[in-house]
Amino acid sequence: MSMNAYSRFSPGSPSSSAEPNGSGRGVDRPKAPLQPASRATAVSAIPPDLAAFLASVPARQAEKVLRTSGTQIRQLRAGEIDVPPRMLERWLAHQASHLLPAAPWQVRKVDAEGAVWLAGRRYGSPAMLPRVGQQVIAALLADGRLTVAYIALDARIVADPLPDD
Repeated sequence: MSMNAYSRFSPGSPSSSAEPNGSGRGVDRPKAPLQPASRATAVSAIPPDLAAFLASVPARQAEKVLRTSGTQIRQLRAGEIDVPPRMLERWLAHQASHLLPAAPWQVRKVDAEGAVWLAGRRYGSPAMLPRVGQQVIAALLADGRLTVAYIALDARIVADPLPDD
């Protein structure tokens, strides 16, 4: 029977059945590896959009977006680990902030009720109320919602004609 790290300081404490790790510091190593707490709730399959993102960007960019290590990015790419729940939350947040339109952008005017008409439907948001009467650019998203960007006319650029190739 070996002594564990705490039995030296507290007489009568239960002894461990783990083997010492050989470091000579009295630290014991458990026989069975511990499973991470998030392992039980991890997503077993990588979502297709996340897999496509990981395949299309450099590891450093994926690390930055998902706020994780390069090792974890490599393991995800190889399919060696499941997607941790927090990483999946970060991915969904990144997607929400980088929505890609499914249709071309179109110029529209915000009506008196803070709504925009596009493709025969009316779309609105309380955030558009201060923009009543202004022009915006709008595009349909793949999920049927509308993304709207305000046109800032604060700075104007004069462009010169370019020579033909």
